[in-house]
Amino acid sequence: MQKGLKKVISVAAAATLAVGVLSLAACEYKFTPLKGGPAADAAVSYNGGFVVEKGDYVYFINGVETYTSDNTYGSPVRGALMRIKREDVEKGENTAETVIPSLMVAGDTQAGIFIYGDRVYYATPNSVRDTAGNLQNDQLEFKSAKLDGSDIRDICRLEDKDTEYRFVEAGDAKNVYLVYSEDSNLYSLDTASKSKVTLAENVEKFVFDSSDKENPVIYYTMTVTEALDSDNSYSLNYNQIYRVSADTVTAPYPYDQWDQDYLDKELGGKAPYVNLGTIVLDGWGNLHDRTQFNHAPAETVPLNSFDYTYALQSYENGGIYFTRSRATGTDSVGEGAGLYYVAEADVTQADWNSVSANDDTSGKLDYIACPADLSKASDAALFYLEGNEHHYLYVDGSNIYRTDINENGESVNKQAIAYNVSGATLVSIDDTSDPDGYHYVYFTRANGEGRSVERAVYNGEAAHYGNLQYGDMEREPYQPVKVLNIEHADSWYDFELHGTMLYFADADSTVYSKAYNYVYAVSLKNEQNKLMDNTEIEALNKKYNEIVGTDTKEPGLLSKLTSDGFSKLSGAISYYFYSDGQTDAFKLNNEEAIAKFGEKKGTNYLYTEEDQKAFWAFSRGEGFTTEKGDELFAQDAYKDGDASYRKISYFVTFIGKMSDSDLTARSDYWRGALQRYTETETPESGLPGWAWALIGVGIAVVVLGGGALAAVLILRKRKQDAAETPERMRVDTTDDRSVDVYAEAAGETPAEGEEEAPAEDAEEVPAEVPAETPDEAPAEPSDEDSRSE
Repeated sequence: MQKGLKKVISVAAAATLAVGVLSLAACEYKFTPLKGGPAADAAVSYNGGFVVEKGDYVYFINGVETYTSDNTYGSPVRGALMRIKREDVEKGENTAETVIPSLMVAGDTQAGIFIYGDRVYYATPNSVRDTAGNLQNDQLEFKSAKLDGSDIRDICRLEDKDTEYRFVEAGDAKNVYLVYSEDSNLYSLDTASKSKVTLAENVEKFVFDSSDKENPVIYYTMTVTEALDSDNSYSLNYNQIYRVSADTVTAPYPYDQWDQDYLDKELGGKAPYVNLGTIVLDGWGNLHDRTQFNHAPAETVPLNSFDYTYALQSYENGGIYFTRSRATGTDSVGEGAGLYYVAEADVTQADWNSVSANDDTSGKLDYIACPADLSKASDAALFYLEGNEHHYLYVDGSNIYRTDINENGESVNKQAIAYNVSGATLVSIDDTSDPDGYHYVYFTRANGEGRSVERAVYNGEAAHYGNLQYGDMEREPYQPVKVLNIEHADSWYDFELHGTMLYFADADSTVYSKAYNYVYAVSLKNEQNKLMDNTEIEALNKKYNEIVGTDTKEPGLLSKLTSDGFSKLSGAISYYFYSDGQTDAFKLNNEEAIAKFGEKKGTNYLYTEEDQKAFWAFSRGEGFTTEKGDELFAQDAYKDGDASYRKISYFVTFIGKMSDSDLTARSDYWRGALQRYTETETPESGLPGWAWALIGVGIAVVVLGGGALAAVLILRKRKQDAAETPERMRVDTTDDRSVDVYAEAAGETPAEGEEEAPAEDAEEVPAEVPAETPDEAPAEPSDEDSRSE
């Protein structure tokens, strides 16, 4: 009883000591501003994503992390802000530096990090606790810092982590504003002066510019509400479209026709309406009297008898796309309904009229889709302009189509540009990398634990797509292509293509049995320093599949080795390939066996001598032929000139940093995934389940003193247990029946990948001791035995 009590006290004290050490470590984090970096006036590109370029540097969010993770400054690694030189990314060298060790995590995955001048602007989960001790990480803090990570400044804090926002520059002074929505209102906050302006209240819907995240203009819709200065206000059955810039501070129209007595009595003198936007389109019909919210139409244009309602779809291609409906009796669509586009260059002209522009003969609106085609031209479609002509791409069934549009908003000249891509989601259009050649649409589909990265050419002639569904090799450049077997993290930012460099967050869980979601880069640069075409990407895929391909007709090396009976060697080479040329785990596992069984038996205990020679030959870039004359791989195999693609870094480059825990987990994974001799820990040498439960309790309790003594007591107890307990071991003999197997005391040997579960309440029985001593090792197993399944 006394002995058990001592152990309980020791465990609890150790837990308290651990809390103290962790707290001290967090408080003592010291950050040294980074040296070098881009000039303040260096050009910025791709602002607002998870990867932003500034001068010669690439700033990026170091992988996917949740808002509930520890956001104590200095703790985050995954999800922190880092930077690396662009030339190092291109060379495949990882020289990443941590800029801000805080989580770059927000619900709006359309708004990432923004760089203006010498500062970076970002959102991060709140790391402050309320008076009750609850962590308020569902709130969002907006901050800025210098590009070297110093001078972090608070901007504001919002209650909703899913707030939609942008950091934009506006005005002659190029001030940086935070524009965001909260409680159906639009706000703009000057990040320098902290002055906040309400741009509009009671907004129906708003859209940021999706093709230019630095654009300070926002479009939005508002209903028209009468009698706001009374207790009997009511909404009219039409609405309006407005636009406003982040630097606007006054309303362009006099909204002052209020009953001031009512305002003073009921609203404390506050105006019941706030709207600083300029009207774009007004759905007002002549069944209503003109209000202070309407602008008179041109006298020569008669008003329609019915009202229009607008719904914004997107802001891109230099204008807005919106649907317009018109109530006609019981018809919810009505005359003049459909999807329209209006150019921003038109609505900003002095002679623009928000009412008369609705007239179908005005020529102010482009008719994009009639009611019958609205499902095709939804917000899942991608629109593009060729001159003044609109076109769009959309998914229908398992194919992607391109369509032209006639003057009646009807889809015409429909052309399938990609076949058999069921589940595709369109991501982006690239018509700049090869302006006189191929124009690409990027799309994604579910792939493993994430999303694929795929591409099709959309500007070909009908003849180019004629037999694509049959895999016509003569039309290879037009055949859709998948980039490697990328699994980009789902429910995060879209993958990004910067020129010829593709960035993605790796969600592949098949290699390490879990996804780590760090950021990688793939170079799609060809020998002419241009973006690879689809044929060139397919050639890259072929090299990749020469190692890891699973096609039964053309299996990759790993699959072929396994099917030929070299499954252990396949696992070892898989380790070398995916760990980017690491050999330590393979070497250490063999050294463990040698230390236990002696040089002769230990050498062959986990892997045959031939398997080991083959592994080291592969790592040195050499070929290998078995004693039977079977060539496992050739001297010149998996080489591209002087470059070798026997390591994953030939295809993808890890550009960030891993946390210590993730590095340890990946190292431990490979030690366990490879053949390895292991010993089973005895019950006495470990802590019982109730003791570990007590640790959890102890962490929450602050106990003064005794921490160091507790640690000493635990270490002493472990040494005593180790001295008193006979050796007990477990030998991993999976997939190698030629090894001298030590029988289990009871039950069946667990299958590969499974852990043995001891019988409930049963005392663990040590494995039987081998008959021979380490010096009396058996003869080396034959090749056939070593390859037996």
